[in-house]
Amino acid sequence: MIKGSWTQKPTYLGQSEIVDLSGQPQVEFRHYAGYVRINEDKSMFYWFYKAVKSPRPGCSSIAKGALQELGPFLVRNDGYNLVFNPYTWSNVANLLFLESPVGVVFSYSNKSSDLENQNDEITAKDRDTFLINWFIKFLEFKSHEFYIAGECYADGAVLMQSTRDSIMSMNLKEKTGDMWGGWRKWYYEGQIVGWMVEYVEGLSFITIRGARHMVPTDAPGCALIIFSQFIKGWTLPNSTNTKI
Repeated sequence: MIKGSWTQKPTYLGQSEIVDLSGQPQVEFRHYAGYVRINEDKSMFYWFYKAVKSPRPGCSSIAKGALQELGPFLVRNDGYNLVFNPYTWSNVANLLFLESPVGVVFSYSNKSSDLENQNDEITAKDRDTFLINWFIKFLEFKSHEFYIAGECYADGAVLMQSTRDSIMSMNLKEKTGDMWGGWRKWYYEGQIVGWMVEYVEGLSFITIRGARHMVPTDAPGCALIIFSQFIKGWTLPNSTNTKI
């Protein structure tokens, strides 16, 4: 994590804007961090970045997702300074990162039993309560489109072959007969970077060459394009001259 400090400016809704983050590069967007109370004992920590343009919120985790993958600030090796991430997903959306479940980094409970008795149902209820109370703090975003994303524990990380087997078991119908149909190559910066297939039911399965599990770390440009195209409702580039 970052060695340093930050200064917060509270607002009338309980928002905590970060106005002086140690080692932060100069940026034109605003960002907020703080706690949302879940009950008398539990509080969950969030870090929220307003988008550069076309704001829409999403959700992930802070230490890895925000500061090493897709957030606007990346931690330098010396641990004292931050650098701006040109591939941050906040280029196209607001980003809300959540420390979950309780007991992860800054999210806490005053009862040790809460940390010992964790399961998916409790975590899901805590997240639901968090979101309800977070939107009370940030009322202006209640009418926005909202997408939830995650990795590792959040998405039940699985191998690609297992994912393909699961999709096949759903008996989905591949789109065929036009430029969008069947397995096809997709491009980034004039090169083939993977394969994808789209299904009539609305699912898309996408591979990224050489990206392994941590796509935003290993292929940040590809990750940003996938996310950007998704929230626009567009398919991925299918030729070297496709405009983004």
